[in-house]
Amino acid sequence: MDRNQATGLFLISALLLMYLFFFSPKDKVEKNKTQATTTTAAKTAVSPAPGLAPEAKLDTAAGPVRSIELKNPDLTLTLSTQGGRVAAVRLNNYKTFFGKPLNLLDAQSARYNTRFRTTDGKTVDFNSLNFQTAEPVAAADGGQQLAFTAPVGGGTVTQTYTLPKTGFEVKYNLKLSNVAVAQEPLTFSFVDNVRQTEQDLKQNRNHTTINHYLASDDPGSLAETSEKPEESKIASPIKWAADKHDFFVAGFIADSQPFTSGQFNANVNMADSTFIKTLSTTLALPVADVTSAAGGQYRFFFG
Repeated sequence: MDRNQATGLFLISALLLMYLFFFSPKDKVEKNKTQATTTTAAKTAVSPAPGLAPEAKLDTAAGPVRSIELKNPDLTLTLSTQGGRVAAVRLNNYKTFFGKPLNLLDAQSARYNTRFRTTDGKTVDFNSLNFQTAEPVAAADGGQQLAFTAPVGGGTVTQTYTLPKTGFEVKYNLKLSNVAVAQEPLTFSFVDNVRQTEQDLKQNRNHTTINHYLASDDPGSLAETSEKPEESKIASPIKWAADKHDFFVAGFIADSQPFTSGQFNANVNMADSTFIKTLSTTLALPVADVTSAAGGQYRFFFG
């Protein structure tokens, strides 16, 4: 990556943080309340970074798994019918230091998933569902929109992604219609095995972490330079969480209601020549939000 690209990416990251700050909720809470947050660095030896867990057994009733691509000048987004999830993200205008296309995420390095329990105690794992979808349709701004649906628990799960005509934000709507869902939060998870994109591996690793921002306007993050396992458990409402890959960001933002809680983990395996750090995020999605008439409204930021 040349100096101009690095400068541009630094500015993009700074603008993202400013954007998220100014567009976060402004309803203040008393600052003297104790924040239910814990951050720990394990004292044990560093364990090998976990790879992606085996995929859940797939229900193939909806047919074979398909990949669908949404693209604008800034992003190429690959979505999979398995889980109805984002499977890969490419930043179109950037390359790694090594001259390769800059894939922020790919199917071998990262995985999103959502789970919930039904009223009869069964666990529904999105990645065990092969969602149905049609071709992308035009969005109001000239971008593209793609909806995934799956029959679950007597109702329907619908996930809708909207990629704008330009830009790095992807709108995401999750709606459960007539689903016999337990009255408890859904679990959204993201495992991100970060690849080296810059010349200096150590610097690349030491600038990689998870940042988060509470609904009470308080920021937080895992220690960037630690080579020990790091963990942070948050029992307060969370506005957004973002994996920072040195200059790049993969973020998830709650628009309609904050996440009710979250957990963030980072792990380094110094012997791993493929991934420089493993980041894991778990967020609790309010069930009342995703079962509302409008559905839960969120945004991904990839840039």
